[in-house]
Amino acid sequence: MINIPVTTKVPEKYKNDTVITVIDTNRKNTVKPQLKDIYEVALMVPFYLQYAEEIKINDNPEENIASNYKSFLFIGFYEGALIAIDSLKKTGINVKLHVYEVNDDTVQTLSILKKPELQKMDLIIGPLFESPFKVVAGFAKKHGIKIVSPITSENKVLENNPYVFKATPSIMIQLELYATYIAKNFHGTNFVIVYNDNNENEKIMLQKVKSVFKNTPDSLGKYIVAAEIPYNKSGLSGLDEIFIKDAQNVLLILSNNQIFVSNLLTTLCSRYEIEKPNKKEDEPPEFTSRIEDFQIKVLGLAGWRHFDNMEITYLVKLYLQMYSTTFVDYEQENVKDFVRKYRDRFKTEPDKYAFVGFDICFYFLKALKDFGVNFQDNLSNIKTEPLQNNYIYRKTENNGFENRYINIFKYEDYKQIKVN
Repeated sequence: MINIPVTTKVPEKYKNDTVITVIDTNRKNTVKPQLKDIYEVALMVPFYLQYAEEIKINDNPEENIASNYKSFLFIGFYEGALIAIDSLKKTGINVKLHVYEVNDDTVQTLSILKKPELQKMDLIIGPLFESPFKVVAGFAKKHGIKIVSPITSENKVLENNPYVFKATPSIMIQLELYATYIAKNFHGTNFVIVYNDNNENEKIMLQKVKSVFKNTPDSLGKYIVAAEIPYNKSGLSGLDEIFIKDAQNVLLILSNNQIFVSNLLTTLCSRYEIEKPNKKEDEPPEFTSRIEDFQIKVLGLAGWRHFDNMEITYLVKLYLQMYSTTFVDYEQENVKDFVRKYRDRFKTEPDKYAFVGFDICFYFLKALKDFGVNFQDNLSNIKTEPLQNNYIYRKTENNGFENRYINIFKYEDYKQIKVN
């Protein structure tokens, strides 16, 4: 069997995002695994041990919150990794784990790299910050060691280094994946894109989305021409003119401006409500929504998850869909099992980094167990049940491997439900 990689050029270059070419690695492989009896794995986590003396336990509940102390910021990542290792040891893998404190100090990072045992590692997970990661990635390349970037989305860490695996897609790759999902699921609708014509980033996002629509089979571009509303010029009147009654009106809002987004969603809900006639004069007015007449659905960006002033009722009324690189469904049995184990072992609740630490450690250690140190030749055969994100790695023209998966979810019955 001869495997011939097919290269696809990314059509446009965008600011602050290194353009990459994706090479298809999701194909059948015949490379024989190079297995070992024991695997040496380095885990580099910012524990901030120098601040540990600041931790005080007293009778004030507000001061006892872990997030108040820098030393606890990423300890969940380490604890999640420990549970993953324990789970995999039951399947027969032997792992010798080396744990290093690596903060955001590159000088400290360089001193750690002088340790002789690091040259013998089969895998390095971390560091979590971009600057020290670049330093360690150079060391990993020199010694032929696979290295995982768990959090950073910057593509620069992939450049000229075939040993790097980046778990978080770049911002533009996230938008590309989201636009591809939209193109395949919302064609045939009255599709409207809202953006600020004075905002350079939003104009870049607009061009990216339009490019994906144009190049995606069975996409929006094949069936309808998406309307573009520069909100700074036309305001809500531009939407009034383009909404179609008794049709599905889908609104993609390309903005991460919290005030603008919140005001727009509030206005959408209030503008399309009408007052019910009162039976008695002393009764308060009641309103019924006309949103259903227009079948309005809103599509938002990943940054909206961090907004703290959006009314949940509006999100449900507008059938909001968004995307994220992490999403935990607490109804899943494997998530419930992990939470139980975490509570039993660490006497607290897992934070977002605990789920990430488990998923990354489990994925790459299973890759070592099943396919050895050259697991990159069998990426399509690595199967896990992730807690917060899938991993679909693709080799890039810059030689590193980037995850090309995002979670897409919607608001329904006042819950977040994953849809992809």
